[in-house]
Amino acid sequence: MVANQIISAMMELVKKEMADTLTFQRQADDVYNDTLVQDTWYPVLDTQRNARIVGMGLSIDTADETLEVRFTVDGQVFTGTIVATYGDLYYVHVRTTDTTTQIYIDGTEDDKAFLMEGRTIKVEVRKTTANGAGTLTAAVGWDQRTIPTT
Repeated sequence: MVANQIISAMMELVKKEMADTLTFQRQADDVYNDTLVQDTWYPVLDTQRNARIVGMGLSIDTADETLEVRFTVDGQVFTGTIVATYGDLYYVHVRTTDTTTQIYIDGTEDDKAFLMEGRTIKVEVRKTTANGAGTLTAAVGWDQRTIPTT
């Protein structure tokens, strides 16, 4: 019993020390640049572990397409929707209140350091209309949690 308590206390100390040394390292942006089939989800950032999303932008070469973005973070799903104009650049934002977390998509850049972070993260896009076969370009900037080697 005492040995288990000592081991547990030591593990907590190690976790605390490790938390102080963990950092986030910038990764290459993940990009989707292709046409979309209506109502099909396409991964922009496939599932990553211990990551944070630092930014996301998207644009489509078809007028009046309804685009959706879906973040899956530690099993929770968050979606946002916009009716996109041909060629305009849109940014993804996360707004959190006391009771909800919502994704917004609009034409203004976000000034937050990051949008979301979690043990597992996946970012997907789809179109829910079929107004044309324009190319969707979507990019996700992300960081991965690392332990410094120096």
